Amino acid sequence: MPHALLLAGPEFCGKYDFARALAKSLLCEKRDVNTQAACNDCKSCSLFEADSHPDFSAVQLAEKKSQIVVDQIRKLNEFVYLSRSYEGSRVVIIAPVERLNINAANSLLKTLEEPPEKTVLILVSSNPSQLIPTIRSRCQVLHLPQPTLQQATEWLSTQTIENSPDELLAAAGGKPMLAKQLDEGERLATRKELATDILKLLRGNHSLTNVAKKWEKTPKADLLDWQLQWVQAMIKSQYQSDDAPRDTISPHLHRLMKHSISSLWELHDGLVELKSHVHTSLSPLLFTENMLILWNNQSRSH
Repeated sequence: MPHALLLAGPEFCGKYDFARALAKSLLCEKRDVNTQAACNDCKSCSLFEADSHPDFSAVQLAEKKSQIVVDQIRKLNEFVYLSRSYEGSRVVIIAPVERLNINAANSLLKTLEEPPEKTVLILVSSNPSQLIPTIRSRCQVLHLPQPTLQQATEWLSTQTIENSPDELLAAAGGKPMLAKQLDEGERLATRKELATDILKLLRGNHSLTNVAKKWEKTPKADLLDWQLQWVQAMIKSQYQSDDAPRDTISPHLHRLMKHSISSLWELHDGLVELKSHVHTSLSPLLFTENMLILWNNQSRSH
């Protein structure tokens, strides 16, 4: 194993689950000789499952925080230089590592440059290009691609879900973990309601201000992800046709958009730009208003 591994790949495709399975294997006292999978039976595996393994630590976003801060990394640096409790490795997971603020990133560099013996740092990222180059250069990168539609369908079929796998995967853009999330609670219904409100806005049946106020308290990342899925489906339909499950929402929206492919790309790029401000202190109402203005600007009815 390298001392630092960067797991890079699309969101909602199981990277963090893979990172935990790898960490559990590295800590296991009796892992399988052939597959290297954890035995799930030894004391180390039991401690890991109970989130109390003394040689394992995970750094994630604190509640209601948009960045991993330097104090979290300083505690991590102290942890990795402690004496190990077991014979195996000491393992750390940092996810999402692209959310390190600049001070936290610089603090992590010290450990990446001079890692303790038998210590493995597993960094998980959906946007590795956002990492500072000096962190990327000190890691071995492992790209985890999005599963095929068949793989995603087979996995989702083994889960306890209320909606059909095809509908969920179409709504999730083929991402299995997102599909499972959409099945929970009212997320799928909320997503459809947003599409309905955008349709009514573009038809002139709703005012922009009223729609913006209705959605200002909804997580901004969800709003942008859903809209980007619809716009990407519209763009994809202009270039190719395939047998993949189609999201029933995007064709309805597409009918109200300008015919030029360039207008769809302008809407797409505007939503991507807005997504870069998801974790800033931008007013929620101003955020949703800007989001809806992008649709208005590219619709045929305006």
